[in-house]
Amino acid sequence: MRIVLLLTCLTLTACAAFPQKDLGKVQPLAARFSEAMRWQDYTGAVGFLAAEHRAAFLEQFLDSPDLHVVDSQVLGLIYDDQQQQVTATYALDYYLLPSTRIQRWQWRQQWQRQISPSGRKSSWLITNPAPLLNAP
Repeated sequence: MRIVLLLTCLTLTACAAFPQKDLGKVQPLAARFSEAMRWQDYTGAVGFLAAEHRAAFLEQFLDSPDLHVVDSQVLGLIYDDQQQQVTATYALDYYLLPSTRIQRWQWRQQWQRQISPSGRKSSWLITNPAPLLNAP
């Protein structure tokens, strides 16, 4: 009984300390990124990346006419209070012609809040580069 009570207290403490407003802002952005990828709207998806990673991302996806997306989803979000970032686990199921074998590509995205120069606005962007797609 004491273990159950201890686990309940720890869970409630973790939930109370969890910054829901930050996670609540990233969750719809990650979902929109996933939707853009699902419909192969790579020019739309690239807007969620930090500027220094956009060219490589577009080069990888726009230069792959044989790439066909089967599914796209955000598998989970974790907020890191010390780093002030959200880690999203993203998965893309795809096949590359001429192969019809479906593969899964995963990307542990680091979303960080970017403050505008005026300090009045902020937005969340993916700040780590996309890994390379698996070759068939």
